[in-house]
Amino acid sequence: MKKITGILAVLFILFFFSTLLSAETKQFVCIVKPVLDKDVVDSIVRIGQQFNRKEIEEYAKGGWGSGFIYIAGNGANYVITNRHVVAMAQKAELEFINEDGTSTVIKDCPVLYTDDEFDLAVLGIADNKKPFKTGLSISNSGVKDGDEVWAAGFPGLLGKPSWQLSKGNVSNNKVVVPEIANTDKEWFIQHTASIDPGNSGGPLLVKGKNDVYSVVGINTWTVSGRNNVFFSIPASSISEVIKNTEKTLAKDEKSKKDDLINTAKSFANSLSREKSSKNDFRFISYSYGVSNGAADLEFVDQAYDEKEIQPLVDKLEKGVFIEFWRHVKWERIKILLKKQMSKNSLQFKNLIGEPVKDETGMTARTLFLINKNEYIVTWKWEDGHWRVYDTDFDSRLEQRKTNYENAQCCANASNTCLTGGIIGITLMVLLGFLAL
Repeated sequence: MKKITGILAVLFILFFFSTLLSAETKQFVCIVKPVLDKDVVDSIVRIGQQFNRKEIEEYAKGGWGSGFIYIAGNGANYVITNRHVVAMAQKAELEFINEDGTSTVIKDCPVLYTDDEFDLAVLGIADNKKPFKTGLSISNSGVKDGDEVWAAGFPGLLGKPSWQLSKGNVSNNKVVVPEIANTDKEWFIQHTASIDPGNSGGPLLVKGKNDVYSVVGINTWTVSGRNNVFFSIPASSISEVIKNTEKTLAKDEKSKKDDLINTAKSFANSLSREKSSKNDFRFISYSYGVSNGAADLEFVDQAYDEKEIQPLVDKLEKGVFIEFWRHVKWERIKILLKKQMSKNSLQFKNLIGEPVKDETGMTARTLFLINKNEYIVTWKWEDGHWRVYDTDFDSRLEQRKTNYENAQCCANASNTCLTGGIIGITLMVLLGFLAL
């Protein structure tokens, strides 16, 4: 009887602490629903229709991921999640599920920062409000193989987000997977705590001193073809991104202007290289990436041979739909300028006026040169970075090509042109050659 009583007591304690962990964690973990601008939605729907892919059109209707509350030293409320959860969105809707089954929704939460190196993003609360006094803490110590961990989040159940707290162990505390890493320095925690679609951005937790649970990672990836293989971005990367977010939020207008000049120079240098690097797509804004996506892909496909197009195919096969179109847009720009840059590289010349801020955000224009030909690039301050929002590469190059073709056509059509006409043709042909 004593033995049975002892077993029941142990079971009760395990259940009690499991329930306590679930309740304590659940109040700080939320459903993150990105809110896409209409032009982005229209672009995605158009891509889906052009490729006859219903799943792409469905993506435009909006999905969700998970995230958790983190309280900064100054009391600011942040929500930490994956970049791919909120990519293409400037704002998100947060939903917290209460213990009685009701929900609390916070709308218009701005995407404050997305990181180019790690698949991480930081959101704020609408109107800088601070409804939370406490949140989940980020662990400052690593995990070891075999450590017990919990994965919290809202994976899908019959098409809807459903709370899930799963338990597992660390199976590899520092695994490098180049196929899913954004940079060479990125590594992951491999574990067996079950995660499913919708868990992305949710915390991976470990019990520390005084039975306090802290975040050791953010659940991000799983692998098909193997059981119980899940990947989380480690706490050290989360802490780094939070610091970068706070530095970005502290920037004044002058600092942002200096950032723009540095980014524009880096953009020119990257375009002038013969081969693209892994993260060159970071210059392209999400909305510009999906605009004319199908036409861009066809353009790149026709310009590249099988070997050149393979890196893009690999990215699409990885399922990174959001980032794929930014890669395509980057390659299109590179192809457009390749002939122009056969002898001279792209050079940043200057800003055109001052950055402009309105209700849609902050934009700026910059001037670039190739062989004395000028090009305008429009930038947008997006998620803590300056990104390319539009260019006139297509229109300017097409106009120069038309001028040259017209000149050739006119020259071939008549051998009896007047001197003035011949001079005009010669000037147009020279201009045409300069632009090639």
